[in-house]
Amino acid sequence: MNIDRVFELIQARIGSTERFCCVGDQVRSKCKMSMEGIVGRKYILVDVDRVYEHRPTETRCDFVLFLEGAKGTLVVVPIELKNTKIEPPAY
Repeated sequence: MNIDRVFELIQARIGSTERFCCVGDQVRSKCKMSMEGIVGRKYILVDVDRVYEHRPTETRCDFVLFLEGAKGTLVVVPIELKNTKIEPPAY
């Protein structure tokens, strides 16, 4: 799998790069999601609220993380922030 091509397709499908949270920790209300451990890896972190801001309110996760996994695989992680701190898994 060509992960760069997959990421290009994801970005093309979603649209504007302003809808992506590309670097750094993310904070919503009192919730913090640490991006420590992911820096230096290929990933796209999509802010779902920004992507679907013009659609009617519906139940959806806060973020979707597309991450290059072992041997070039694609890992997709839906993330819902609650009143806690999220640490990325160690690979």
